[in-house]
Amino acid sequence: MVNDLTVQQELFSQEIAKGNNNQSACYRIAYPSSLSWKDSTVHSKASILMTNGKVMARIAGLQATVEKHVLYTMEEHYKELEECRQLAITKEDISNTIKATELKGKATGKYKEQIDIDMTVKQIIVNVVVGGKK
Repeated sequence: MVNDLTVQQELFSQEIAKGNNNQSACYRIAYPSSLSWKDSTVHSKASILMTNGKVMARIAGLQATVEKHVLYTMEEHYKELEECRQLAITKEDISNTIKATELKGKATGKYKEQIDIDMTVKQIIVNVVVGGKK
């Protein structure tokens, strides 16, 4: 048992923390015998399990671990892209400056491919970031 959870409770917690399935689907993975049960029964059992304090604490702990790893990875990725961007600016390499800036925007979710604007992203970067140098 992990943290005083049964094997099934631990598996249920892990499945919930992954975020790929709803509670009922996670319950069915953790408790294979429930595959033949009515949907309403599985939903009820999964809901009850989600109110278990130990299960809730385990899910929160798993999610915090995943979140910390993802945030660290994104921060490092963003930092590396900024370093590449600065190097490209220093070398007056417009193409790579644009690419690094675009990738930074995508990594942070701020850049949308479907943006409909008068100036292209490349024109903006050339005019603002690089000061119009070609």
